[in-house]
Amino acid sequence: MAITKAKFQKIAKKLLRGVFKDFLEVCPFYNVTGIDYATQTETVETQTPEISFIRIDYNQAQVDGQLILANDFMLIGEYQLLSIQIKVDETTVIYKGEQYQVKNVDIDPADASIMLQVRRK
Repeated sequence: MAITKAKFQKIAKKLLRGVFKDFLEVCPFYNVTGIDYATQTETVETQTPEISFIRIDYNQAQVDGQLILANDFMLIGEYQLLSIQIKVDETTVIYKGEQYQVKNVDIDPADASIMLQVRRK
């Protein structure tokens, strides 16, 4: 019996909101869409509502010093909740009060979860 895309999304949602709920952290994130050089201010597009993510650290074998650095980590959340496009090197995520830049984005084939590789700015 094959699992449909909708069924997989439902399972992922149940896991993130149920089984892993104690590990979720609300992470605001935004894209800079413009800069006013005269006033030195940025125009930003923010994610609404904010989405909760689970942090997963890379193991030592995954750290290659080029694509994945020692302090990089992954954030996994519900893809269906996104209201803005995540852009590599342009999207900023705030995790536990610190700003991180998105370095890589991976969306599972069922569009259920999004995995972000982030690096401190």
